[in-house]
Amino acid sequence: MSQEYRNKPQPKWLTIALSLSACYWLAFGLVLLYSHNKTTILVCTGIAGLDLILGIWLGVRSRHQQEGNQ
Repeated sequence: MSQEYRNKPQPKWLTIALSLSACYWLAFGLVLLYSHNKTTILVCTGIAGLDLILGIWLGVRSRHQQEGNQ
């Protein structure tokens, strides 16, 4: 991967989209909680967790890059 690509700040819409996706999957998992299907619940909450972690990581990374560019 090139150095230019790694130093490019991530767009805010990507962080917002990942956060909304995490909320969606978490809500979907909670709705499925009433179906008592453990596998589906684990998959939904796992996807929500990954989305949330990725969104937070991208947000922190872009903030550090913006501070470094100033």
